[in-house]
Order: sequence, then C-alpha cells, then structure tokens
Amino acid sequence: MPAPADLATDQSLDNEQLYRRYLAEKARRLQAEEALRETEEELARLARISSMGEFAASLAHEVSQPLAAIVLQAEVGLMSLQSQNTERVRDALQLIRHAGATAADVVRSIRGMSCRTNSEPTTFDLDEALREVLRMLRAEFHKHGIEVHDALALNGHQLCADRVQLQQVMMNLVLNAIEAMKDVHTRPRQLHVRSVLADIAGTVRISVEDNGVGVPAKLAERLYHPLFSTKPGGTGLGLAICRTIVQAHNGRIWSTSRQPHGAAFHISLKGHPG
Repeated sequence: MPAPADLATDQSLDNEQLYRRYLAEKARRLQAEEALRETEEELARLARISSMGEFAASLAHEVSQPLAAIVLQAEVGLMSLQSQNTERVRDALQLIRHAGATAADVVRSIRGMSCRTNSEPTTFDLDEALREVLRMLRAEFHKHGIEVHDALALNGHQLCADRVQLQQVMMNLVLNAIEAMKDVHTRPRQLHVRSVLADIAGTVRISVEDNGVGVPAKLAERLYHPLFSTKPGGTGLGLAICRTIVQAHNGRIWSTSRQPHGAAFHISLKGHPG
C-alpha cells in the first residue's frame, strides 16, 4: 500500500499535468481565436472590395443605357438637320436632355442602393412614366426594325414609388427584349408593352413581351442571379438589379414563355386603390 507521502506526490504530479494541459489548451484556443479574427477581417476586406466592384459594374451597366440613347438621338438630330426637319431636331434635343437627366438620376439611385439609403417615392402617372421610356428608346426600335404595340391601360392610375428606379427596370426589360429579337429574321419583330389594374386593392401589373428567341424553362430562375447572362458579353446584372428594385418596392417580377415565340416579363406593384 503506497505511503501517504507517495500519494501526495502522485496527486501533485497529476495536478501539474492537468495545469499544463489547461495552459496548452488555452494557448491553442487563443491561437484559434486570433486566426478566426484575422480571417473575419480578411473576409470583411474582400467583401468591401467585392461590393465596390459590384457597385462599379452596376453603375456602368445602368448609365450605359441613357448614354446610348443620347448618342442615338444625337445621330437622329444630325440627320434631321441635313434635311432641315427642325421639329425632329427639337424632339431629339428634348430626348437628349431627358436622357442626360436620367443618367444623373441613375447615378443617384444606384448610389442610394449601394449605401442602403431609402428611395425617394413620389406619386406619379405610371403609364406616362412608361411612355417616357418608350419615347427615349424610339431610335433603338427604328434601328432594329421593331414594331412597338403600346397597350397601357391604367388611364391615369397613380403609383407611389421611386419613379427613376422603376424606369430603370422598364428600360432594362425593353432592352433585353430588343436583344432577344436581334436574331429574328423570318417574322416581324414585335414588342408589346402592357399595363393593367390587376385588382380593386390597387395592384398594377406591367408586362414586356417580345417574339424573340425565348428563355429555356430551366434557365428562367437563374436569369435573376448576379453575373448570370444568356447574352454573349452580357454582365448578368440587368435582371438582378431589376429584381432588387422591384422587391424594394414590395413587388414581384417573373417571366413566362410566349407561344409560339418569345418571352414575357411581368411586374406587379401595389398602387393606389380607387
């Protein structure tokens, strides 16, 4: 039987080993915590870089549209000057002025989204805002031989929303429709833009329909993912931005196939009842 002194010595050794293990475990834990902190800092840095890149890409994508409209209208104005069609020149200059203001508004709008600031809702005639976009893209329709069928039927119904952001969405959808019809050569290229009051609660529905190449069903949901695009050289940001804006307005965006050809994109938004 071990003597009491031996037992005390063994106990002391056990305590010393436990303490050493505790210190070693504590050191490993502190090292792991430090590594985790460094990893979190690096991820935060990469997230900031990614956000800056996304913001720059979004800005370039959105501003390029009104800038393209400015160039097209300038060309129309120059040709009209040669034929001394002063009324056409005046129209082109007005559209250039509007496109320039739109570009500035787009910068403000995207900057606000990147900073997570609130949008600036106003009450406006939705059909008139949609017609404004169609007028601004008139030269683009002419360039690609596209027939535009305007079926806007809200009859002055008002919507409370950020007008510029919703016009961004509309311009994206229309430009996508134009792109989808570029390879159509065996039938007239037709664009249908519709608006309708969907219910007595004031929900409005906007539809942009084309008779282009269509969207495969398996790709329909992926269209709204950032950086996914079915267009060669596309950024994959247009529809992602559209969905962000529509959802920020408590709305919904979705697509359907058209028969026999093409695709339709729909937006539903809460309007003012009555």
